[in-house]
Amino acid sequence: MKKRGRKLKYLLILIALLLAAAILLAILFKSGISGFAVKKLPECSDHIDNDGNGYCDFLNKKGYCEDGSRLGDPNCKDSRSKEQYKCKKSKEICDGIDNDCDGEIDENLYETRECGISLGQCKKGIEKRQCEMGEWGLWGECEGAVYPSKEICDKKDNDCDGLKDEVCAK
Repeated sequence: MKKRGRKLKYLLILIALLLAAAILLAILFKSGISGFAVKKLPECSDHIDNDGNGYCDFLNKKGYCEDGSRLGDPNCKDSRSKEQYKCKKSKEICDGIDNDCDGEIDENLYETRECGISLGQCKKGIEKRQCEMGEWGLWGECEGAVYPSKEICDKKDNDCDGLKDEVCAK
């Protein structure tokens, strides 16, 4: 019985030592201490140029990189990758791609729409929004519009309600 108890005790000590060694090795490999540097593999699903070669590591569903780098390198090659983006010139549209092949993505793209009312002295204006990386931004302020003002007796519809001088004595 004593021999069996002693063997079990040594076996438990050996298991504890092996476990401690495994934890130490894991820490060394993870932190790169003592020459045990671990090469990180590039992340291919985050839409970022992780290897710094100027090309996107992964294309999203719309076919462009969210970090604005050029298309290419979908298989996460190293930074010496010679992959090139083949650009076919077309009209620039809001899609996150350099359609006109000038090295810029979605540059100077705006949409405009009328705003305000056109009744009486009031005049419509224009509001616009800009495309940024394939997405339309928020509409800006209504520029150039003439808004309702206090009604005065001048034979004009100043408050833009369709009636002229309705507050004036007749």
